[in-house]
Amino acid sequence: MGTATWKWEGEQVVGISLGTDAYNLADQRQDVLSRRDYGDWINIHNRPEDLDWAEWKIRWLFEQAGLLCPPVTID
Repeated sequence: MGTATWKWEGEQVVGISLGTDAYNLADQRQDVLSRRDYGDWINIHNRPEDLDWAEWKIRWLFEQAGLLCPPVTID
């Protein structure tokens, strides 16, 4: 799952905050990926390969719309 949230300054979008969680992967690999550490899932939040794909897709969508993509930051 990925979440992209607009960052606003007044009426203008000035950035996008991105976060990912690989819940399906955790379900498939419970022995390795779904252990809990202080109540949070470990090894599934903001995996580099998920972030890379999600950021690529965000930039691609803006390109398809003919718009300049604002900066993307990791949540």
